[in-house]
Amino acid sequence: MRSLHSPVDLQTEAPAARDPDLQTIQQLRGQIRQVETGRRNDDGSIVSSGCQAVDELLPANGYNRGTIVEWISGRGSGSDFLSLLAAKNAAAEGGGVVIVDPRGEFYPPAARAIGLKLSNLIILRSSEQGPVQRLSPHQSQPLEAEDLCWAMDQSLRSPAIAAVWGTLPELDSAHEERTWLRRFQLSAESSGCLGLFNRSPRQSGSSWSEVQWQVTPQPSTNNQRRIHMKLARCQGGIAGQSIDLEVNMSTGNVQPHEPNRSKPAHSLPLAAQLANPAPRRRSARA
Repeated sequence: MRSLHSPVDLQTEAPAARDPDLQTIQQLRGQIRQVETGRRNDDGSIVSSGCQAVDELLPANGYNRGTIVEWISGRGSGSDFLSLLAAKNAAAEGGGVVIVDPRGEFYPPAARAIGLKLSNLIILRSSEQGPVQRLSPHQSQPLEAEDLCWAMDQSLRSPAIAAVWGTLPELDSAHEERTWLRRFQLSAESSGCLGLFNRSPRQSGSSWSEVQWQVTPQPSTNNQRRIHMKLARCQGGIAGQSIDLEVNMSTGNVQPHEPNRSKPAHSLPLAAQLANPAPRRRSARA
């Protein structure tokens, strides 16, 4: 059988047979990408996640403006901190950041600690939380869930807003949720705004996001939080990739987890916890 094809024949014929297939696949990928991004109104700039190792898992080496990015996780997983880092980077060259805070838990000093200007924040809160302290000069009056979604949609449409960040409100039905999520995606595409949403696992059925992460907390210390992130959805990329991260709650630094890395002996506390209502109230009175 080996005499039918010499080694020279195999070396010259195999690439010729494969190359057209590879070229066709690449062309199809390019055409699909053009359809996916054809309506997007952005300047082509990429927003870093805040961690180079995370950026390298994404086809654009970061998040495209004019898209929706979601973190699916339970409360206290650290996804709020990671997503807020992306919001800070989105606003680095100008533009406001709209904070969606239906539970009334957002802690502005933590945002200021990672470099967000409080004067550029607009805070939207749900009326179900009752009276809230005015922590920002641009904080809105409490809103019903439907009105909150409308305000989010208008914010995503605005070219003056760099990012809309926060927790999606609880809606009455899955149909209503799908409808709003589709509107959010179209609004972000029309303006180039970046939508950065934290969602609970029970809300993860519908999605129009370009990137979706599943976030699972890992055994952590008081100062060093470990997070496992799996790429559940990624247009133009490879879903299923994952990474373990370490978030230093004193410095706000995010890096890949390395089991043998030595930990610092001493550190000064920094307000990197974004959802901790009891300490927040004490800090507000201090």
